Amino acid sequence: MQVFRNATLDITGNRFVKIVTAVLSTGHPTPTFLHYAGHARLYQGNKQRNKIMPSTLVMVNSKRFESSDKMKNLMTVTAILDEALITRQKDSFHRAIDKFNARDRQRRGHVDFIYSALNVIDKFGLEQDVETYNKLLDVFPKDRFVNRSWFDVVWPKPHPQIDCALEVLTKMEEEAVIPNSDTYKILNDVFGRKNFPLQKAQRIEYWFTRFKDINPYKLPSPVPTDPIELGSIALQRIAGSDGIITIYENTQNDDEHKFLLSILSPNQKEFLTNYDTSKPLLIEGPFRVWLSKYPQYYFILRAHASAKIGDEENEEGLVVSSCMLRGDSISMLNLWIDRLRKEISQLSNAEIIFDVNHTSLTPIHGEDNVINTKN
Repeated sequence: MQVFRNATLDITGNRFVKIVTAVLSTGHPTPTFLHYAGHARLYQGNKQRNKIMPSTLVMVNSKRFESSDKMKNLMTVTAILDEALITRQKDSFHRAIDKFNARDRQRRGHVDFIYSALNVIDKFGLEQDVETYNKLLDVFPKDRFVNRSWFDVVWPKPHPQIDCALEVLTKMEEEAVIPNSDTYKILNDVFGRKNFPLQKAQRIEYWFTRFKDINPYKLPSPVPTDPIELGSIALQRIAGSDGIITIYENTQNDDEHKFLLSILSPNQKEFLTNYDTSKPLLIEGPFRVWLSKYPQYYFILRAHASAKIGDEENEEGLVVSSCMLRGDSISMLNLWIDRLRKEISQLSNAEIIFDVNHTSLTPIHGEDNVINTKN
């Protein structure tokens, strides 16, 4: 270390403050000033030059004083993302990440930026893009949080960056995004060989690969967002592949999109054609089924408990039809029954009881058919 200047400064007639400005040789940590009781003394790394009471110690990085004017002119995290939200394209989101990386060599505020970007990633439609997640993970400074010893592996240091990386990987897990080789390379460069984020990425790939083709109700990738298509997939899952889906209502205006879907299999239709009209039918619902992160609400038409199809019977009564709707529940259910009675004349003489809970008294809107992913 070479000391170039020692300066003495009188502050308001109080005790003197000695400021020692030093330039360290390459490879040494940045010097910091320790201000206490009106004095300032120079520290280098963890090597203490003078005995100082730690209870009266406040650390200030000297770099902040040198670049304070520059930091005021840098764009904030919110401004960078708001600029990208104007177009909501993949390129604009990636350019926002590159702009943040270029604004500060030390990547100050990178944790806040990653959290903020993760909250708006759905608005860009990139929630299932592994390249985007890798670009977010690449925002972390390299080689700063690497485990240096065996003790760091057994007792890892509580870096907030680890929690942030785990949040990114959890989002990937929720969206069924499998990490690739670039993901592992980035995590290894940032956190080292043995770390929690790298282990989580390995578990995600192992279990997703293992169970990818086991699900009998596999959804198309990407999952469709059209309500008619989602409702059709849900009804097929409920009633079986032999069911025939009929669209009774599909009207859309500026305020709302109303639709009514019904499914009826050939066996169910034959059962209703020969149904004993002295026994009432029951409408129940709404029930909920999940398709990925999209909840779908449906109603069922249940036969009397004593009725059965062939050898199939149910103590609560067999389900003979199902429907899925959006709009005013009661009016849509009345429309459903009217259409079924036109198709199956036997139902015109049957008594139908509405056994719906209080949620059916309010309309089912479009926002009820998507989960809120905003934190």
